[in-house]
Amino acid sequence: MRGREPGFSVSGGIRAHGGISSTIRPESVRGSIATRSSPRTFLSRGGGGLPPRRRHAIGEIMIDVLVWAAAGESQAFGVTLADLLVGGGTPLHVRLLASEGTAPLVKAWQARFDDRGHRLEAGSMAEIDGSRDLLMVLAGTRLPAGWEVRMRDALYSDRLVGIVSPMCEGLETFSLLPGGAGRLPDDLLGELNRVLIHVQAPPAVPAPTSLPVCCLVRAGDPARLFLEFLSRQGTLLEGEGWAGAADHLGRHGFQPAIACRVWIDRPPAGRTLDHWRSRERKPPVSAYLHAHPLRAVRGTVRETLERWRSGGDTRPVRLHLSHSWRGGLEKWVRQFCQADGESGNLVLKSVGSWGAFGSRLVLYGGSGGKPLASWDLSLPIHATAISHAEYRRILDEVIRRWGVDQIVVSSLIGHSLDVFETGLPSVMVVHDYYPVCPAVSAYFGGRCGECDAGRMGRCLRENPEQRFFRGESAEYWLALRHRLSDLLRRQRVLLAAPTRAAAEQYLAILPEGEKVDYHVIEHGLPPEELPHIGVPAEPRRRLQLVVAGTFAPHKGLDLLLEAWPRMREWVDLHFLGCGKEAVPRLEGIAASVVPFYRPEEFSDHVRRIAPDAGLLLSVFSETFCYTLSELWCMGIPPIATRVGSLAERIEEGETGLLFEPDADALVERVRTLHAERSPLRYIAGRLTAYHPREMLSMIEEYNRLVPVPEVVGVHVRGRPEAVPETALEEDNPMMEGTGVVAIRRLASVHDMLVSRLAAIEGPGRLRRAVYRLAIRLWLGLPLALLVRRGRRR
Repeated sequence: MRGREPGFSVSGGIRAHGGISSTIRPESVRGSIATRSSPRTFLSRGGGGLPPRRRHAIGEIMIDVLVWAAAGESQAFGVTLADLLVGGGTPLHVRLLASEGTAPLVKAWQARFDDRGHRLEAGSMAEIDGSRDLLMVLAGTRLPAGWEVRMRDALYSDRLVGIVSPMCEGLETFSLLPGGAGRLPDDLLGELNRVLIHVQAPPAVPAPTSLPVCCLVRAGDPARLFLEFLSRQGTLLEGEGWAGAADHLGRHGFQPAIACRVWIDRPPAGRTLDHWRSRERKPPVSAYLHAHPLRAVRGTVRETLERWRSGGDTRPVRLHLSHSWRGGLEKWVRQFCQADGESGNLVLKSVGSWGAFGSRLVLYGGSGGKPLASWDLSLPIHATAISHAEYRRILDEVIRRWGVDQIVVSSLIGHSLDVFETGLPSVMVVHDYYPVCPAVSAYFGGRCGECDAGRMGRCLRENPEQRFFRGESAEYWLALRHRLSDLLRRQRVLLAAPTRAAAEQYLAILPEGEKVDYHVIEHGLPPEELPHIGVPAEPRRRLQLVVAGTFAPHKGLDLLLEAWPRMREWVDLHFLGCGKEAVPRLEGIAASVVPFYRPEEFSDHVRRIAPDAGLLLSVFSETFCYTLSELWCMGIPPIATRVGSLAERIEEGETGLLFEPDADALVERVRTLHAERSPLRYIAGRLTAYHPREMLSMIEEYNRLVPVPEVVGVHVRGRPEAVPETALEEDNPMMEGTGVVAIRRLASVHDMLVSRLAAIEGPGRLRRAVYRLAIRLWLGLPLALLVRRGRRR
């Protein structure tokens, strides 16, 4: 099993901001999860980061890192190496430079860096050719998670920027505190980096020089010029040093800048700053400080810190991504939000209809009710977008406006993979096998053990389960899977599954899935969700079996139809929630059928039927099977196929009975139980002591997997008015009428025009004339007349 237990231990403990309170030993850095608020899931932000022409794909970039220490200070390497090790996931080629040698240190950390896809060695500047971005960092410097993404955003925000420095205390040029001489309390450093992700500021602002403890130099001419200048210096600490190198870049047309969304904690050594402090007292740097471009950022941070200290809503915010198809996925999200008292929860749902499941995005609070906001997509998402500029803009608005700290992806239907490029900790929960399987069930004439291009093409043409996303080519699905595989292998997003079987089936059809780690977190249920019913004390002449849930071929419909003629004399079958499409095929088989029911009615239906057992016939690998948990809660013994999570969760003869997924095995199992009911009574007796895992326990495990910060309150969280009920009809895409969709889109265009034209200056008559003309040109004369008539009313 490749699943990992989350954990990250450090000598001396963890500070509130994720800092390390004493020296870190390499053997103490284990597993793949760090306790920082954003472990390693950072990518470029969709809103105003790297220009599209420079947005690199995963695996295409590597950053050269030179970590250096002054004489006698090599013990400080460990702190910086630990931060590099649990960074955002970009491959790093790290070289250590110190006068007393670094070979023992390299040997101690080598395996850890190799395991994460990095390179670590003792080296020198002479070995770096400038072909890659270059990070220069002083040993002992603390780097926040995701530093490389946000600093590269700043570095490539303008073609003239050649070198960027993070913000740091000690020098007013780079300080977030006016005056620059102070140091912030250690327990705020992580929080400040989190607020800087959300702050309304450009990625970079101009700077007169570079920071002497940390800077990132652009690949190509800037890096070569930088290294050329430093190679002429006897030491990195004396003389002009980095300031002279930055000036050297300026003479060649490359400007230094400050990354407005990255904060570092410099080492306590102060002599590296002396030369820069003297420069700050002289023109032109003194003039720069008089009108410092960081003033707006400073003001925002000060306001949010004051809000935090005054005691507002300090809970972290978790954003869930979901579709609007209901089912077990919606149930899981709803119960998660209701049970989670430690975080604020939001749900971003995709809404649409056949052919465009992502026509609209609707944001709800965790408690449901009226939507907080909604957006119509000009270019609807048919299935899942590999990249979608409008979606990225909307997601960025949600993150900034509501202060999102973490993302939980329960479904990518109607969404875009841009969700994993937000720079926030993200986890994807395996509720089904989409999008690695466009048929959702990973079933095509049998369970899918692999899925290459040929099998994908046949599946799209011939698989009856392939009914949701018709129109997309095999090439599209393969490209989508490869992109998702890259994200998972680079651990931009963590993979969590409710069972080991679900994770292994998912990864079996994911390209290079054997290289992906996963984490098993069993689903929870609210306490006492279902009453205990049990089975009748006296056996009846015929077995009474209940079959709950939708009924389709992958759910065992064909299996049952084949077995029924040979078992009909022993059993009565009762179907609950099978759906109206299955009803015609169940004629002559079902003793009773309830095509649809509300969740709160389930136990009443079961009590009326008084079954001897529940029948679970899935021939595909169920990811979890809520129905199994519900049968256990009610004390009903399950009879299930030996497939996927059913085989994993059921203990044969103790908590249920299993059979191979074929008609002969089903007939034999039913015949045996008809003749001897004692196994069912024994299992029913065992289930009286069954208690499902509670939701709180599950949520705690997710918090350990992707830790949420203990202290929040530094976000500017919008509190918009709820959308009127008339603005959002039924969310289910199967029930949404095309007329409603058209009216919504026209209304959104109308609202956009109103907001744009309201800014036109001039007499009221002129504004009204321009308004009417624009409406006619944009939407056509008939609608314009309709809108005009509505305004007069």
